[in-house]
Amino acid sequence: ETFEPGSIAKIMTAAAAIEEKKTTPDEVLKVPGSIEMAGVTVRDAWEHGVAPYTTTGVFGKSSNVGTLMLAERVGQEKMYEYFRKFGVGQAADVGMPHEAAGYMPELSQWSGGTFANLPIGQGMSMNLLQMASIYQAIANDGVRVQPRLIKSITNSDGEDVPQPVQSETRAVSAETAKTVRAMFQSVTQGDPNGVQNGTGAAAAVEGYQIAGKTGTAQQIDPDTGAYSNSNYWITFAGIAPADNPRFVVAIMLDNPQRGTEEGGGGGGSAAPTFHNIASWLMDHYNVPPSPKAPRLMLEAR
Repeated sequence: ETFEPGSIAKIMTAAAAIEEKKTTPDEVLKVPGSIEMAGVTVRDAWEHGVAPYTTTGVFGKSSNVGTLMLAERVGQEKMYEYFRKFGVGQAADVGMPHEAAGYMPELSQWSGGTFANLPIGQGMSMNLLQMASIYQAIANDGVRVQPRLIKSITNSDGEDVPQPVQSETRAVSAETAKTVRAMFQSVTQGDPNGVQNGTGAAAAVEGYQIAGKTGTAQQIDPDTGAYSNSNYWITFAGIAPADNPRFVVAIMLDNPQRGTEEGGGGGGSAAPTFHNIASWLMDHYNVPPSPKAPRLMLEAR
């Protein structure tokens, strides 16, 4: 089953902007509450005036406007190339029947509003394995490895025979991947005052550095063919530990009950689910604790 990823796809925009040297993690951007691109107005999920978000904070706060400002610096052609390198619109090809490839329009088919949607995870679709593969590339120092369902086969002599890796694609440099992992720890950063708080603080695991991203995407209303204002996909994808990656965990909740007191997005439902899974993995596999994570500035003061 495929779905629109929403804001979890912003990690590709971040990686492209860092790789192309269009920004730095600590650059302070003057981010307005809305932006117009090709006649399409895109707003952040919360009302605000011009906000001094760092590039790290754009993603930690999940600003649509800031993300599109960075995408404009990268440009349409380059963004298209990065989406392809990360495997968007391409089947994972793991040998399972009827796998959906997902969707991303060819560059020649982009209309005026396409570039206002794709960098923030709207107007494309993917399955959960493809979503995990994007984060695997960042965890694996920029190299996207074709997923496998079977790690090894035991032959008649009782020997484990590893199954070969089918293909590898370098999406970004190792340096960029490391930088992005550090930046996306802002998503799980907590702040009692709220200013430097990420959208996925509930995903944090005590003693470990966790990088990830929350996502909320509107589903299509089958009766109208337009985006629904009541049905959503809620997502979270994360890397644990971010400083020495061992696991990628990807979660999609299909139209769950959304508590308004929690904001109803990935931070209030998928992020706690990630926390539970990642906590179990760290404990079960005896993963050594991370060094204390540095405090990240999301909003300049």
